[in-house]
Amino acid sequence: LRLARELLTMHVLLGLLLVAFSSASAFAPLSTPVQSNAVRAGGSSAVLSLRAQQQTANKNAFPDFATLSKVAAEVGNALQYTIQQPQRVRYAAAMTARFSYFLSQGVGVALSGINEGSQKQQPDTPTTQAATRSLDPVAIVGALADAILSDTAPTDYSTSTLRNVKMAEQPLLENTEQRSLFAKNFQAIVGVIKSDLQNVEDGKYKFPYDLELSYAPQWSPAPVLSQLNIYLDERAKVIDRMYKKDGFEMRRNLKVSKGKYPQYYLQNFHYQSDGWLSARSATIYDYQVESLFLGMADAMRRQVLPHFTSHVRSLKNSGRVESDIKILDVATGTGRFASFMLDNFPALKLDALDLSPFYLAASKKLLNKYKGVTYVEAAAEDVPSKDKSYDIVTCVYLFHELPQTIRSKVVKEWFRVLKPGGKVYFVDSAQEGEVPYDRVLEGFTIIAHEPYYINYTKQDLVKLFQDEGFTVDTTEVHWVSKCLVATKPLHDVTPESAAVEPQLVDATK
Repeated sequence: LRLARELLTMHVLLGLLLVAFSSASAFAPLSTPVQSNAVRAGGSSAVLSLRAQQQTANKNAFPDFATLSKVAAEVGNALQYTIQQPQRVRYAAAMTARFSYFLSQGVGVALSGINEGSQKQQPDTPTTQAATRSLDPVAIVGALADAILSDTAPTDYSTSTLRNVKMAEQPLLENTEQRSLFAKNFQAIVGVIKSDLQNVEDGKYKFPYDLELSYAPQWSPAPVLSQLNIYLDERAKVIDRMYKKDGFEMRRNLKVSKGKYPQYYLQNFHYQSDGWLSARSATIYDYQVESLFLGMADAMRRQVLPHFTSHVRSLKNSGRVESDIKILDVATGTGRFASFMLDNFPALKLDALDLSPFYLAASKKLLNKYKGVTYVEAAAEDVPSKDKSYDIVTCVYLFHELPQTIRSKVVKEWFRVLKPGGKVYFVDSAQEGEVPYDRVLEGFTIIAHEPYYINYTKQDLVKLFQDEGFTVDTTEVHWVSKCLVATKPLHDVTPESAAVEPQLVDATK
């Protein structure tokens, strides 16, 4: 509890600069294209999972008065833009609070020493170096200023190119490299926020329900402090498990009937307690993911929604009744993405599929007000539905935790259960070559138990879908997430088509 109070105090201390960043960068007029493909989750989470910097000589300089004056001017311009519409004010207030909370939490956890584990003294290995390498708080402050000024007065840090060297060659980042890495992350976060707000203003989807200050699970102090307390307790256990490289603890501690779950599933992914098979895991999942992505996970999920809502509206315009449109949400987890779909189209008929009964229970709690939802406990590669059952299949953050052979089986299964002309809306991690600093992909597999992740980052997803008969309509990269839209042809053909290149998103359009 004392640590929780200290973290909340830090939120207040960092608040002014974080508000300045969020207001000036994210809510400025959309005058320039947004570069959306920045570093993978390992870039932000790996950096924020570091311990506090203890060097006597700091190569970074705190922003000088002239820089802070420019920052203040940008904040003023952004506030003028924001107050023009009440909806912008609501969005800006919620997203500023959300980003500020999770960034300051990450810094606070690093400063507290939690990331050193319960034993504190650990052998010097690539794993411990990746998990506890030094974090320079001044680098974060400087990077916030760099990101605020990236459009009007780019700095050396916001425009620099980071060297892609292996972790073994350079396990520690220099202070200036940390600042550049943070700056690139923050610029990409701005891109996600701008795109999210523009989508709302353009009517592509509703104002997100979870950004309403009346949404108690996210904004009331009691549930937030409860989640923080569980997160801090779990974080220490994750670090200890990581030092031991013990990603299979649950196989020793959990007794299940033979064949009930595939072997690839019975692992402590992220070194998380119980893997995906406990109520506690399901309770803390969304909070952990938002901590990993600095409060941007929901916004990144929503970037595929414009494609989804456009298709549903076209089906309705063609005469389909909303309640007759059937969706399969694969690996629904806690039902988070399903909740955004149903918030926009509450009468949809949706099958929420997940292999974990505990996560299905959590999704049922979130989605209980929607009458058309059915809960399906099954593996993604073995959907218990007839051929041509669904109009749409959705899947968020699953493929990077599947072996390559299983990914192929899953896509084949989607092709089977989709109606001709049906659509797939897919979101997962960005891949190799879509981030400016590929070594963070390697770093993520060190600090998190992700045995299939590197293979995923190298796989050609477009070819994977095309090989199973799909036509790939588009792919996009938004910060550290990638979305893909694919269509099952109306007729049984497998067209030979060129690979679709991931597109940067221009938030001005």
